[in-house]
Amino acid sequence: MDGLHSQRLLTPSDIHAIKLVSDVRFSPGGDDVAYVQTILDQETDDYQSSIALVSISTGESRRFTVAGAKDTAPRWAPSGDRLAFLSNRSGSKQIWTIP
Repeated sequence: MDGLHSQRLLTPSDIHAIKLVSDVRFSPGGDDVAYVQTILDQETDDYQSSIALVSISTGESRRFTVAGAKDTAPRWAPSGDRLAFLSNRSGSKQIWTIP
């Protein structure tokens, strides 16, 4: 090998460290982006999805939902002051909104 690349086997902890990003949605004003971040939860051995936001001006990202559930399909209200999404946090898939 050339010293720049090394090979090793994939471990279970590697799988749990992967964060999948999907369903990217720009806010109506274009200041923020909402997206779905999915991980494989090590304790439950199940996928969990949360909604995250990233500021276009600063690049700072933060989790918007933290429910230990599957939060998906974020959609901005036309005014940009609320975010609707699907979640199974109540036991069945429902529409939720958060300001």
